[in-house]
Amino acid sequence: MRRLAAALAFAGAVFAASAALAAPPDPAAELAARDRAFDQASRERGVAAWVEFFADDAVVFPGRGPFVRGKEAIRAAWAKAGFDPAGLSWFVDGAEVSAAGDFGVTYGHWRAERKGPDGKPAVATGKYLTTWRKGADGAWRVIADIGAPDAP
Repeated sequence: MRRLAAALAFAGAVFAASAALAAPPDPAAELAARDRAFDQASRERGVAAWVEFFADDAVVFPGRGPFVRGKEAIRAAWAKAGFDPAGLSWFVDGAEVSAAGDFGVTYGHWRAERKGPDGKPAVATGKYLTTWRKGADGAWRVIADIGAPDAP
């Protein structure tokens, strides 16, 4: 009886381990994790890290002004504007991936903390939508990014 119980326990453990190994990855969860890594890297390493997550042909939609197209144009526009993502945090509320697994979107809300004109802390919040494309190398890169501030 003890041998049977031990054999059943062992078989159950092997089945559970093989089921965990065989479980397919969740593409939406992987994309959400990539977006969270984007947020963390940007806060830690600034604009250089921010731009690393963009595809060469990406487009951003600034709150004012025309679209900014291309990774280098994005870098230049943010540098000119004095953009510093160190005070910006965003939080993924959802992620979706196409059936083919090559396109996805993440969306959520953001919070920016900066010094106001009077030198006191100023906080802004809003929401965002980011479109991603999976490259031939398997890495997700931003191809379109837009954010909108909440009403004051």
